[in-house]
Amino acid sequence: MIDDHGENGMGEEYEHDFIIECDCPKCGSLVRVTASCYEYPAGALDYGPIFDASGCDIIEEPVIDIDYSDEIEFIDPGIYGIQEAQSVKNALEDYIANPELLRKISSREFEEVIESVLHQMGFETILTPATRDGGKDIIAKGYIHGIPIVLDVECKQYRPDRKIGIGIVQRMRAVQADDHANTSVIVTTSSFSSDAREYADDHMIALVDMDGIKQWLRDAVQQNK
Repeated sequence: MIDDHGENGMGEEYEHDFIIECDCPKCGSLVRVTASCYEYPAGALDYGPIFDASGCDIIEEPVIDIDYSDEIEFIDPGIYGIQEAQSVKNALEDYIANPELLRKISSREFEEVIESVLHQMGFETILTPATRDGGKDIIAKGYIHGIPIVLDVECKQYRPDRKIGIGIVQRMRAVQADDHANTSVIVTTSSFSSDAREYADDHMIALVDMDGIKQWLRDAVQQNK
């Protein structure tokens, strides 16, 4: 929500952001379009300008509609079938018992583990493509203290002696600004340099090292007992 027009208005006003990424079927280049629209009153949508288009030209403005059908069912992303939930929990408990396993799996499997952890913690998650991921591995949507948020999450499966430097944190800040995400998170099996931490603190970027991952794993398992 971006505004509340009060008792004399027509309810709350919302801004919706859309990001589309795909490979051009002819040249293989990355095509990326970002657009926004506003909803006020509920059900009345109007596009704002296309504020980002790369790898393509916008020929005509997109069209959007909204359906508030009673048949639409919203599923809590934290709800699993019993067998699936138990399987996920067992896998996370294995990593809690032996966190070094996180450095032995593939980088893609590491991303999947972090996505699963966020999912278990109540976030709706999207795992981006393994290549041309737009600078983030996971997009997580959820609520913190009742406030809706969108997180860009980047996963770095590094050796313990390979610290994350300020350059990666700066690039993540640029991705966050480009995506209009609320904040960004860098998760690593290593640690962070002092200048990386200082920059992250100044720009409200969350840094999660190996100790932080262990805590996330414990929290995810605890929330799904």
